[in-house]
Amino acid sequence: MCFNHLLSSNQPADDLEIPAIQLALLDARKRLLSIEEKLIELELAEIEDELQQNDPEAQLLLLRDKQRTYIMKLQGTLSPLRRFPTEILSLIFTFALPSWVRKGVSIDPSSDIWCISQVCRVWRAILCEGMQHLWSSIELDCMGVNGNGQSLITTLLELALQRSGTRPLSIKFYFSHKNKLGVLPESEKRCLAVLANESFRWKEVELRYIPIPALNSLSATVKSHMPLLSRLVIENIPVSLAADTPSTAEAFQVAPKLQHFSLSGYFRPARFYLPWSQL
Repeated sequence: MCFNHLLSSNQPADDLEIPAIQLALLDARKRLLSIEEKLIELELAEIEDELQQNDPEAQLLLLRDKQRTYIMKLQGTLSPLRRFPTEILSLIFTFALPSWVRKGVSIDPSSDIWCISQVCRVWRAILCEGMQHLWSSIELDCMGVNGNGQSLITTLLELALQRSGTRPLSIKFYFSHKNKLGVLPESEKRCLAVLANESFRWKEVELRYIPIPALNSLSATVKSHMPLLSRLVIENIPVSLAADTPSTAEAFQVAPKLQHFSLSGYFRPARFYLPWSQL
């Protein structure tokens, strides 16, 4: 059938395919009715032992279920939702997503935005290409991540950054705070490196529980490469027991648009090299 490709996709049927689908629906409903009539006959009739061994009722039930599934797929191809303009679907997604998702994408495969983007090619294109603003605000929480989640977060982070296009980034990175010597898990190292490579797009950055050595390591990548950064929040810097803990943080020394800075934890503001005069 010329419309078979529609049964496993979310593409709308064109004007030539609609009549063929309607005829197929009519024929499928007739077959379903015939199967159901035979089932009724079996229920009312006395079934001989030989027939019971062949279990014709079970075969008819299987055929009926297959026919019902086929009818549902055919009906789905004619759904008005498939023909909605992209702008309308974008609006629906905006209202359907929880308010916190609209403010930023969580690097969590079970969150709504990731689930919706995997429904079909059309929806993925709308969310990933037409709604880049959703992907430009990223929240990466490593506090409860372990096992398979650790290997997945870098991939999801790279996907989110790719889908954000060239838009300025708002980033919240909550480190796991698992090592008293300030040594990051490999997954967090990779994520920090991926984000550092996008520092020229940083607009707002919030780092929570970032170890002092990790904070210092940013200097090599981001220093003098943050032309858009206007807001920087560094919270709950953990105490470091490492003997070689850096005494200063110089990564954010050059940030021409920085106007807001907030700090808490085991690191005094005086140790930060910042454009203090513009704050």
